[in-house]
Amino acid sequence: TTSIAPAVSFAQVAIDKVVAVVAGEPISQSELNERIKVNREVAKRAQQNPSNAELTTYSRDELVNERLLLNKVKNARINVSENQINAALQEMAQGNGMTLDQFKARVAKEGGASGWDGLTTDLRNQMSIDTLMQQEVLSKIKEPSSKEVDAEVTRVSAIANGPMSPQDVAVAQHIFIQNPTAASLKKIKAIKARLDKGTEDFGAVAKAVSENPQTAANDGKVPYILLNDPQVDASVAQLAKTGSLNTVSEPIKTKNGYHLFKISERTTLSLSDEEKKIMAKDALMAMRQKEATEKFFAELEASKASLVEIKN
Repeated sequence: TTSIAPAVSFAQVAIDKVVAVVAGEPISQSELNERIKVNREVAKRAQQNPSNAELTTYSRDELVNERLLLNKVKNARINVSENQINAALQEMAQGNGMTLDQFKARVAKEGGASGWDGLTTDLRNQMSIDTLMQQEVLSKIKEPSSKEVDAEVTRVSAIANGPMSPQDVAVAQHIFIQNPTAASLKKIKAIKARLDKGTEDFGAVAKAVSENPQTAANDGKVPYILLNDPQVDASVAQLAKTGSLNTVSEPIKTKNGYHLFKISERTTLSLSDEEKKIMAKDALMAMRQKEATEKFFAELEASKASLVEIKN
C-alpha cells in the first residue's frame, strides 16, 4: 500500500513555507530560521561573521544531512529507549553540577516552554545517529593483523623525530580561564597574585577555580607537553622549554583563554615495543575509521540526487 505519511507531514506545515523535502519529509522555513539562529550564535562565539547567505545555505544543508541520517535510522529500525534518554539527561545534569530537576528548570528558563522537549528530541536524534554510525560503519571495520601492525611499527620507527622517537616533554599543571578577554586577564592575574603569596597549593587552587573541568578535577595536571611539537601553542612551548621549574608562570594567552602553568619536570619519554604496537594499531584503526566514515558520507551525499528536493 502507498504510505500517506508525507501527506500528513505536509498538512502539518501547510501554513509554513517548505524549503526542502528529504525522503518525502518537509523541512519548513521556521525550522530553518531556528537553525540559522542557533548557528549565528555559534559563529558569534567563535568570533566568525558569515554572511546571511552563507549561514542560510550552511544551516539548510545541515538540516538536510540530519534528515538523511534520520531516514537511515528509520530504515535500520534503530530505537533509542526512554531509559537511555533519561540516563543521558541525568549525565548532562550532573556534568553541569545540577540535579535533573534543576537542569530541567534551567533549560526551560533559557529555552522557553518547548526547550525541554526540544532538547530531548535533539538528544534522541543524536543518540540514534551515533548508534547508526556504530552499527553501519564502526562495527564493520576490520582490526589490523599482527603482521600489519609490525609493518606499521617498522615504517613509523624509521621516521626521524617521528611519533615513535624518544620525546622531550614537560610535566605540568595549569589553571585555565576561558576566553582571551580583558575580564579573563584580570581574573587570571588575581589568581596569580593569590598563588604568589605561597600559602596555597597550586593543585587545590586549580581544582577550585580552573575553567577546564577535565584538568581541574586532576589538580590541574595536563598531559605531557611535547617540547618539539609544532602544534603546541608557541608561548606554551617556550615556557615548557625554558620556564623555571616549580614556579607559577606569568599569565599566558592562547586563542582559547588565559593560563597559569607550573612546570615540575622536564624529561625524555621512550616507548616500549608493546607501546609502539599499541600506537601502530590505534593509528591503523583510526585511518580505517576515517576511510569508512568518508565512504559512508560520500554515499549519503550521492543519495541526495534521489532523496532531496530543494525548494526555491
